[in-house]
Amino acid sequence: MQQSICLYTNSEMVKDNPMYVLDNEAFFARYPVVWDEFSKSIISEIDKGTYYDNFTFKDRLGVKLYNSCLSTGAKTLLNIYSHPEYIFDFREAGDNCIELFLTRMTGSIYIPRLQESDLFWLKGRKSLKISLNGIWCKDFWEVADKV
Repeated sequence: MQQSICLYTNSEMVKDNPMYVLDNEAFFARYPVVWDEFSKSIISEIDKGTYYDNFTFKDRLGVKLYNSCLSTGAKTLLNIYSHPEYIFDFREAGDNCIELFLTRMTGSIYIPRLQESDLFWLKGRKSLKISLNGIWCKDFWEVADKV
């Protein structure tokens, strides 16, 4: 199966969709995370922490905290990775999160302030299918033209 990224910048495309997740914090608290090497790397790269077990992590200072203390960006990426069938609101995720998502993940996000410079990270992903507001684009350049 070919990997794909679906980007939504138009709120009308997602607001009534039952698969749209506005509150990443609540979703994270309610649904399980798939814990593997990639999901553990999200904690490391986004929050500079270390996975400890399915309920806790060690922060950048070595303090053991519950996973509920992860940043919203890390929770959003873990939600996307663990539940790719949903569309996740990306407004509270930082620039480090958009880079990780666009370079190494698949899934669907609502990102109303998507800029052409954000798309730079997609250039190296040759075999990736990209949809922008429900329209499949043939390559990075077509997506950049539509932003």
